[in-house]
Amino acid sequence: MYVDLDGTIALSPIPRVIRRAYEVLALSSGLDVGYIEKLSWALHLELASRSLPQAFDWDYIFGRVASGLGVRPSFSVEKEFSGVCSESAALDGSPEVLGELESSSYLLILATNGLMKYQRCVIETLGLDRYFSYIYTPDSRGCLKNGRRFYSLPEGIDSRVPSVSVGDNYTFDVYFPKLFGLLAVHVVRSTREDPYLILTKLPGSTGLRHAGSADWLLKADASIKSFREFTAAVGSLVEGSARGSNFRCR
Repeated sequence: MYVDLDGTIALSPIPRVIRRAYEVLALSSGLDVGYIEKLSWALHLELASRSLPQAFDWDYIFGRVASGLGVRPSFSVEKEFSGVCSESAALDGSPEVLGELESSSYLLILATNGLMKYQRCVIETLGLDRYFSYIYTPDSRGCLKNGRRFYSLPEGIDSRVPSVSVGDNYTFDVYFPKLFGLLAVHVVRSTREDPYLILTKLPGSTGLRHAGSADWLLKADASIKSFREFTAAVGSLVEGSARGSNFRCR
């Protein structure tokens, strides 16, 4: 099971730190914060479209934007974040749910687009590492969650065993995992359109209804409103998969 971190089982203050980085760039360049955000987002999407780990390296993006603006402000997202990381919080009683899944002998893989230099503190602060056999990050996998090799199973794991992705982001936790043959459970946190839909090469959310024969690939196998519902949801998926295969938890 590939379990997403941010927005799925944990909430961290990284968005606030990224916003502060935009403000520093705006102050140094004399430009509007909104414009800085647009520049940063455009670079972020361009890197993400190529599944490059730098897409979620906020210090790299800060440096690239600063260089393009001809300014050299002193600011480190990693350092700033380390000072507020203790404010991270578990969502939906996730440690309890993860404990239940672990006791049921599921192989749990923490799968995040966040780089380890930002995520390590969140994982350790919340004690989440005890529940996972593996931790997958872009810097360890060489790509983002929109890259097929991100989901390569550890050596010795039977690739015929169904794999499940669970997360709150449609594009990274449902669309691409489904394209790569995984089952997907969507934790629906918002009704707003996913800003990463552009990475699917679809014009927008309405395009999902016009995907023709590939339409089934674009739908989550289950949608839940809280991670607390995941145990029941994955149980149903496992049961369904077992009817047509020799499913094993490990």
